[in-house]
Parts: sequence; structure tokens; C-alpha cells
Amino acid sequence: MRLAEAANDVFARHETFHPRYGWFRKAYATAAAHERGFTAEDAPVAIGVGKNMVRSIKFWGLAAKIITSDPNSASKRSPDMIPTRFGHSLFGPDGWDPYMEDPGTVWLLHWMLLAPPSLLPVWWLAFNELHAVNFDDDMLTGAIAAQIEAAGTWPMPHHTAIEKDVSALLRTYAPAVRTSRTSFEAFFDCRHDNLDCQIDNQQIAFPGATGLLEQ
Repeated sequence: MRLAEAANDVFARHETFHPRYGWFRKAYATAAAHERGFTAEDAPVAIGVGKNMVRSIKFWGLAAKIITSDPNSASKRSPDMIPTRFGHSLFGPDGWDPYMEDPGTVWLLHWMLLAPPSLLPVWWLAFNELHAVNFDDDMLTGAIAAQIEAAGTWPMPHHTAIEKDVSALLRTYAPAVRTSRTSFEAFFDCRHDNLDCQIDNQQIAFPGATGLLEQ
């Protein structure tokens, strides 16, 4: 499958935040409670995060196909959000795993983030077109930029946009490296770091990842 068939031309829409543990369920709950849950003036208070994080949670919900734009929304520029059938099936009252207790849920979300149409073309390229076993963030950024340029179907995104998506990818799948300045919240990041990715002295490895999610 080619990049243009697998993903949309979307870069760095996550406000530089990678998905935290519980954000996917929060995205579902917000859309399920009210279709204007993400755009209401009191959204930061209702959701319990800052304005940028509200937008980020919305993006990750869209990227994981848990929520979607309401086709009947009056505003096309700032559409209402509603849960998808998948979102209801996963997080609804009778959902498969409403509190994300099953490790299989993380694998399922991993699949949905990359499933066409993916809103994470940088991630899709990393898992499907990267042939290196060990790499660092600079190497990955350069490889992704080269793949996008070679595809030739989209305007070339700014290099910093690719860097932001690479950073979100590595922070999602690689365990946090503890330092004296690491925030307490950082230790409760998304549990995708359980998916057999390895980090050692800033070198990242995705064992057997190449081609795993290509459909």
C-alpha cells in the first residue's frame, strides 16, 4: 500500500503532546457526553486539562478512530464530535474494555492509529518503510523526510513538523528515561511502550515492525 492510500496529509496536529494513558477513553467520554464537548468554552474545565491538551486529546481520539466529525454539524470549520461505532464498541457501557485494563486494547489502538486512513503518516512510514533495526531520532526524521519527498504526492511538510511527529512516536513507544527534571505525569504516559519496542542509550529498536501494519 502506498503512503497516499494509507494516510492523510496531516502533520504535527497533536500540539506536541503524545497520547497519555487514558486520553483515548477521555476522548470517547467527551464526545459521548456532548457533541460540542471539545469546543465549548468550559471544555478545559470539563475535561480537566489545558486548552492545548483539549485539542490534543481530540486529535488522538480522531487518529485512533474513536471519535469522528458529525456529518450533520452546522460548522464545517469546527465540527461537532461524535463517537464512532468502534469507540462505542470499545469504551461504551457494554464495551470490550471501557477502562483499558486488557493489554490487548493497547495493541488494538496501535492498529487503529495506523489503519487507513491514518492521521499519522510519519508513524505509518516508520512502521512500514523503515528498514533499520536500530536508529535515533535524527536518523528516523531524515529517513521519513526522504520517504515523503520520494513519494512526491504531497507538498513537503516543514522539517520541524516531521520532528514533532517523530518525537511523539518515540515518546509513545519508548519508555520514559527518568531524569531529575522529568515530571511526575510523565511516568503515567500511554502504555504503548509495552509493545516490544526497546530503547538503549537513545537508540530505538522496533523488533520485526517493518510491514507489520501494512494492509
